Amino acid sequence: MAAEAYCEIAAGIEEEMAQAGIGHADDDGITWLRSEITEWERELWRLADQYKSAADRIILMATFAVAPANPSALKEAEAQMVVMDRRIREVEAKVKPYRGGRRPGAINRFTRALRELARRAGSWEFEDIITLIEAASEQAPIEGVQFQDLNDYKVWYQDMVTGHEDDISIANLKRALRRQSAI
Repeated sequence: MAAEAYCEIAAGIEEEMAQAGIGHADDDGITWLRSEITEWERELWRLADQYKSAADRIILMATFAVAPANPSALKEAEAQMVVMDRRIREVEAKVKPYRGGRRPGAINRFTRALRELARRAGSWEFEDIITLIEAASEQAPIEGVQFQDLNDYKVWYQDMVTGHEDDISIANLKRALRRQSAI
């Protein structure tokens, strides 16, 4: 079952890449896609890890069920199960903040900035939005995003709340605009 979950992750990413028109060499497109499907991917990884842990326990219990009772072996098995339980709790504590993913309807600051630009432009058309992005690079941040620069291939911006600088390829920006206009 863990292997099936791992395969589902790989197949799901490939399927999403095909639907979004992202090629295997499009690093920016893949990065963008991975950010869009993180909740789904994290849940499958967690599920696969749970299956693997359960399988380890079953194998351990089956090994001792077949073997003759040996007090030292039973203590060793109990110690191994305690270690596995501790590791599972540690992993669960680390992924707890991410388990729910984004709240339904939640969007990131960049998407909010795009929505504000679309509202100002009265359109989701790329040409209208890119003109406003170019103008915004000389002005104050929009929805917490400061647009910094752009060329024929990319738009650079900074999240003013976190200070994180990032970029988006023009192709991915066009896809994001099409996706938002469909919502």
